[in-house]
Amino acid sequence: MAKFYVQSGLVAHIVTANDAFSAALWAMHLVMEDVVPVEEVDWLDEADQPEHGFADGLLKLGEEILVSEVGWGREEAGRFDTADTLAEWNQLVIALTRLEARLQLDPVSEHRMVAVADLLSN
Repeated sequence: MAKFYVQSGLVAHIVTANDAFSAALWAMHLVMEDVVPVEEVDWLDEADQPEHGFADGLLKLGEEILVSEVGWGREEAGRFDTADTLAEWNQLVIALTRLEARLQLDPVSEHRMVAVADLLSN
């Protein structure tokens, strides 16, 4: 993974990621986890999401997220629309929340894992 310098508005982070968009997405997560309680999310529907947290996060960010492997304020930095990056981050959080809920309802049993292992070995 590469090191990326990510900046937008009042936010500046150095992150490691596979690519520039992943770095922008991770920086978005770092900003949003301060204002939206991601680990305690119990909403699964986009209509039920807390609007105040998103607004608080967006106030810290500019219209674009700049990502560079070279350093801060570089002309060659990749540029990602903040609203589009927020939408992508939001979809990932919803998907992970649904997956976690499903795993809690239908935990993977030891017997199922053995059956899957048997299928893979054939």
